[in-house]
Amino acid sequence: SNTLKINPWEGTCKIEMTPQGVIEVTTGTGDWWGGGLEIQGGHGENLTAFSEGFLHFDIKGHPDLKFNIGFQTGDFLAGTQVNSGIGFGGKSPLKLTNQWKSYKLPIKLADRNQRANLRDVTGLFYLKGDSPKQQQVFVKNIYYSKYE
Repeated sequence: SNTLKINPWEGTCKIEMTPQGVIEVTTGTGDWWGGGLEIQGGHGENLTAFSEGFLHFDIKGHPDLKFNIGFQTGDFLAGTQVNSGIGFGGKSPLKLTNQWKSYKLPIKLADRNQRANLRDVTGLFYLKGDSPKQQQVFVKNIYYSKYE
């Protein structure tokens, strides 16, 4: 496995990990914001064994925030990148609260269009949204499982 990098996409947000292992995201004030945990080294991890599995995480943050959360496959510069995720906030039944809440996202639900190449997972976790003002999201305990 290669090194993970915390990447605020194009400087659109602030994203950092605390000494306690909590990822703190402060959204941007532009048209969009995003960032994630990305695999370095030129190619992604083969997670085909998790195609029937789940992406787990604990999350809390500003209850009004709307964004997508999930994983990425492929390479942006090569034109093969695919964002696979689901929506939080707004009309979604998934909402942020000020208290920690655990989620188990089915890989099949995140990749409902079946476009992801699970042989090349380059972003193990991402957040992307539109926000007219700065708000915060906190994430911890991110992991994949093959079964419930």
